[in-house]
Amino acid sequence: MSVTEICWEDDDVAGPLLHKLLATDDYSLLETRAFLKPIFRWTKIGLHKDGSRDNAAIERAFAFVEWLVQLAKRGDESRNLPKLSMLQPSYALNTIVTASQRAGSVKDAQRAFDLLKRHGYSPDVFTYTALIDVIARNGDLEAATKVYEEMQLSTSKPNIVTYTTLIRAVGLSDTVNTEQCLVFLAHARKTGAFDEALFLEALESCAKRNDRAVATRVLHEIATHALTLRGNDRFLVALGQIAEQVDCDGVTPALTEWVESGVLSIEERDMVVKLQQAGSSAASDGSKMLGCLGHQTSQSVRKAVVQHDIDRLISRIQSRSIVHV
Repeated sequence: MSVTEICWEDDDVAGPLLHKLLATDDYSLLETRAFLKPIFRWTKIGLHKDGSRDNAAIERAFAFVEWLVQLAKRGDESRNLPKLSMLQPSYALNTIVTASQRAGSVKDAQRAFDLLKRHGYSPDVFTYTALIDVIARNGDLEAATKVYEEMQLSTSKPNIVTYTTLIRAVGLSDTVNTEQCLVFLAHARKTGAFDEALFLEALESCAKRNDRAVATRVLHEIATHALTLRGNDRFLVALGQIAEQVDCDGVTPALTEWVESGVLSIEERDMVVKLQQAGSSAASDGSKMLGCLGHQTSQSVRKAVVQHDIDRLISRIQSRSIVHV
């Protein structure tokens, strides 16, 4: 059955929208956001964080998006609907990607992502990042890195959110060397998407990987490029975590080594020890590792998300889409 043959008018979710669409003569008042509501509903029904799914609802969402693409590109003759070029079906596919990300479903995120490109739409930076996130969270950082490499060649260049996601993913990986954090840090600096908070992300990933050597290299970079981070609680807590996990008999304690090498002051060491003794729980917990807006999220990441929303709003206005605020 083709997407035009599906009786959307009788659908509990899409029906009201279809009846309103068929009753109007002024298509200039249509807004893409109204067409996203059924997608939100179907993905909420179909995708769940515990891994359970309702395939019928998911397929309904994909079929509706295909119909939106047709409506935007050539209309629907069977319903006497003209080409509605003001619609932006890419938003509907972006919605499925992000819903799949939240539910941890790689196959649905990848399917929606592939449909974006198949229909001639360019995935934006947050759609790329969402796909990278869900793939990495499912334990395949190498595949996520391939998506990142594709992203670098696209018009949607990685931003601070992308690099935060990638560096956090290294902390959860057991297949990629912790040194990959340093690679992502270097890429972020080279592309101008760098923020000092990425050093903290790298230290926290080193703590989760129990990697003293890479943590020491990150500390040397902080000592050279980001002295303002030194008083940050996350900085001190991450160092305490690393020291607790890697110190062993016969090896110079990490805090002692860092003081002797000049990347940590005696005062900072004492603050770390104090936090260790207090049993501080300020470190980020694993449940929030790959979420872009968790409680540990840097201000630069939050600004990037807000700026993305502003850019999309401007794009909709420029394309003459109706915008309600």
